[in-house]
Amino acid sequence: PGIRYKGLLTANPAPGWVKHRFVEQKLPDHVFVPALPQDNPHLPPDYVDGLRQLYPPELVRQLLEGDWDVLEAGNYLFRYAEVKAAIDRPVTVDDNMPKVMGVDIARYGDDSSVVALRHGSRVIWLQAWAKTDLMDTTGRVASLIDRFRPDAVNIDVIGLGAGVYDRLKEMKYPVNAVNVSEAARGESKEKFANLRAEIYQQLSKRFEEGDISIPDDAELVAQLSGIKYRFNSRGQLEVESKEDMKKRGMKSPDKADSLALAFMEAKRARPSIRWL
Repeated sequence: PGIRYKGLLTANPAPGWVKHRFVEQKLPDHVFVPALPQDNPHLPPDYVDGLRQLYPPELVRQLLEGDWDVLEAGNYLFRYAEVKAAIDRPVTVDDNMPKVMGVDIARYGDDSSVVALRHGSRVIWLQAWAKTDLMDTTGRVASLIDRFRPDAVNIDVIGLGAGVYDRLKEMKYPVNAVNVSEAARGESKEKFANLRAEIYQQLSKRFEEGDISIPDDAELVAQLSGIKYRFNSRGQLEVESKEDMKKRGMKSPDKADSLALAFMEAKRARPSIRWL
């Protein structure tokens, strides 16, 4: 009695229960500590070159970069190594860059409402809350808009988000209704099954190109790293839905969704030409 027991596990990055339990989820009394070979002060000087000579590039990425996805044929939309590299990344931000807020409203159960705010490429605010009514949620979002004065606020209006959007619109806040189940908006919309797939692909590209800085939030990292994708019969990119993620034991990616909303590209109107 009174003794707290713990277990220490170590493993190479690979598909399986270790990844699901420690990397893709944030569970009580579970801590994931990534460690790369370069973190070892006693690493032989020829260790890295030796690995590159012995093993194929995919396996080298798995062992040297801690890539948990490389053995799953790219089934995950975000590479874990790229997400980790974005934490507190130094990026240039100035007053001329836009501030955009993404708002994902909890629909039911254990889901959380989340607000993500970016200034340029840097996420400067990430807040989540659960089990509040729509009026309380509307008040929270309104107070954050008053505090940060973003240039745009993108709200997912599927489900309960519609009520929050309607009230904020009535209060004259600069809010945009976003229905991620609608058709993609870009010129290459035939490549995406819906708007959700398009804005997530835009977000994924930022991580690939190093054009994003996120806070050190373990839950956000886990949610991004756990999102899968596939191609439908029309060859369009489909991003795994919240419902499908829950079916395989994952929590709803509310923080990831709000981040995608914050970084979605604005719909550009095409200029019309009149001949006089």
